Amino acid sequence: MERAILVSAVFATLSLVALAIRVDAHSDQAEQPKNTRETFSATAYQRALGPRGTFGITFIIDSYSSDEEVKQLAEILRTNGPDKLRDALEDTKSKGRISPAFKVGCDVAVIRSRRTETGRIIMMMTDRPIPFIELRNSPRSRDYEFGIVQLQINEK
Repeated sequence: MERAILVSAVFATLSLVALAIRVDAHSDQAEQPKNTRETFSATAYQRALGPRGTFGITFIIDSYSSDEEVKQLAEILRTNGPDKLRDALEDTKSKGRISPAFKVGCDVAVIRSRRTETGRIIMMMTDRPIPFIELRNSPRSRDYEFGIVQLQINEK
């Protein structure tokens, strides 16, 4: 159990570092659309927790996280640990939504974007919703409290 908590904390730390990687350098915020909703659709493959197979998923971006927000979340994680980070993510205003086909989905607390040579990378982080069946059965996956999505978008 302690190992799983440590792995979860390390994963969250690395994820916030990846999201904040350019905070102290030049920010990509100026390059990002202002007040423009972006929607991306994809096909995902499920390998665990239920029947295996593909399903549609939609990513909706209403706004991007500021450098200051990411710095504050990184500081909360550094000083108070993953439990307080989860609380902070729950209290953070939603920046968008991830919705699997035919499901409500979940809000996304942190969204960042950075330019690449071929397009851009969008990183999303949220407190991972845990379904009732997962709570009831108490599988090991409950130890992973955060969800991370990385979208690689080309110019087209």
